[in-house]
Amino acid sequence: MPTVAPLDIEGHVVSTHFLGDIPVFAAASGAIHRLDGGEKVTEANAGLLTCVKDSASQTLLTGGEDGRVLRIAHDGTVTEIAHVPRK
Repeated sequence: MPTVAPLDIEGHVVSTHFLGDIPVFAAASGAIHRLDGGEKVTEANAGLLTCVKDSASQTLLTGGEDGRVLRIAHDGTVTEIAHVPRK
């Protein structure tokens, strides 16, 4: 049965997705909140600009003000795909 649970997310939410049956909320601060047996937080980018779901791999692709492009798995594992330092 679905559950309604409050989340204390700093700032605004850039995007929301489901990775499998896990709801995921990407905050502008760069934190990725997952409701997977309780709230779990993965710190991704410093200043999140975009977050899209890759349906083929059931992961998130994020880009931030820090110049990093990341892949985030359903378990919170972060893989850096690219990094372009600021000029």
